[in-house]
Amino acid sequence: MIFHNEAEEKLYLTRAEQAYERLKDRYVQESIPLTATVAVIDGRPTFANKPTTGYQPISEGALWGVTWQTGWFALDATVPAAWAGKEVVAWIEITGEGLLYSPEGKALQGITHGSVFDHWASRPHARLFAACRGGEAVKLWLEGAANNLGG
Repeated sequence: MIFHNEAEEKLYLTRAEQAYERLKDRYVQESIPLTATVAVIDGRPTFANKPTTGYQPISEGALWGVTWQTGWFALDATVPAAWAGKEVVAWIEITGEGLLYSPEGKALQGITHGSVFDHWASRPHARLFAACRGGEAVKLWLEGAANNLGG
């Protein structure tokens, strides 16, 4: 005979619903890919001195450099009109470290794959809009280092 307690069942269902409400905005509900090109170089030029030529298209999962090389990524997208009113976040994973820039060269946020000290220390998300209008053009630059935190 299976034991069934309606009070316990209600408690568990309520807790599950509360957990869902707290976490639902932390999950990717819809996504579109960024269009990306990359120029891979040796050295660490500043934003003002990033490469002006040599950019090649790159897709998700492609290798882009060897240890200690720098990749300058040009990232573009258009926010879908159907997303009006929603938060928009860029999810950028380059299996290394990076610094995200505005088109004008303002440093926006660091991006990292993780840390040799703490594997939970990844930071692949950058908030673009708290509540978008829909249809916004997104243009970002990413200076990426082909290394993890600490080398």
